Amino acid sequence: MADHDHQLPQGEEGREGRPQDQVPSPGQDGRREDLPVDLDPETISVLRKWHREQAKERLALGRAYRNDENLVFTRADGLPLDPIQVYRVFKRLVERDGLPDVPLHSLRHEAASLQIEASVDIAVVSKHLRHSKISLTSDTYGHLIGTVGKAAAEAAAAVVPDDGPGRGGKIPTLALPNPPSYRCQPMV
Repeated sequence: MADHDHQLPQGEEGREGRPQDQVPSPGQDGRREDLPVDLDPETISVLRKWHREQAKERLALGRAYRNDENLVFTRADGLPLDPIQVYRVFKRLVERDGLPDVPLHSLRHEAASLQIEASVDIAVVSKHLRHSKISLTSDTYGHLIGTVGKAAAEAAAAVVPDDGPGRGGKIPTLALPNPPSYRCQPMV
């Protein structure tokens, strides 16, 4: 078995050899959903390295290795991690590194907040969070959307063509048969 920096202790096993509270959530058809996850190249590299380490463990244990579900993160014998032990390791790492003591689930909210701050479209954030409706994401994180409003307005303005060089950068006017009677005032 490979020696890991933060190997999780083995937990109490529940039904079918799974740790308690570690049964996959069913999809609409009653089976566990395997959905793709968008990852950056560095994370993919780290996961590929981990996959090679996991393959070594699988070879070393032979038939005793039991990862029938092809899970990415498992105990050394291939069984699913115990969520309680994962939480305990998380708390130890937070304390060791002097990070704020926050609930583990807060990391999900932080990831969503960082995506919104980076001007990621709310539909994409919703997809990443696996929300059933964009309105759930918008209702939950809508207060953050205003913080990126100015950047969004500037990005939108950048794609509007001007009259060309030397013309003062004025936005072209549209020839409307019945121009609207209202005028927009600049926001300060």
